[in-house]
Amino acid sequence: MLEQHNPAELFRVRESSGEGLLHICLRRSEDFWRPLLEAGWLVQQEKGWTPQHEAALLGDLPALQALKVRGAVLTVREPVHGGTPLHVAAFNGHFEAVKFLVASGVDVNARDNEGWTPLSQARDQGFPAIVDWLKKNGATR
Repeated sequence: MLEQHNPAELFRVRESSGEGLLHICLRRSEDFWRPLLEAGWLVQQEKGWTPQHEAALLGDLPALQALKVRGAVLTVREPVHGGTPLHVAAFNGHFEAVKFLVASGVDVNARDNEGWTPLSQARDQGFPAIVDWLKKNGATR
């Protein structure tokens, strides 16, 4: 695929939801998403539910790390609920992703459009280890 099309061409291929090829590749494996990133995928131009959100949903730490290295904004908010990738990782119990995102500077007290914080989401979903860790790392609500 990359032999026939450059990343800018592939970037324009979108589902009706707005998700692109990188989202789909993230759901498969590193063998699929890493070549796109290494070829120069336009991570800074992603909008909406970004690959950062998708990687956080999947708890894919190597993908989050690779996206950060390539300039992806880890504090980006998705448009429906206003959640950051940290909200998504905390809600889904992905502890290593939570730790990485906090270490990368994502606000532990950020509120989404409904007032939820990563701490409140982890508490609501039953992830006490994440709750304790977030509290130890500055989460207050």
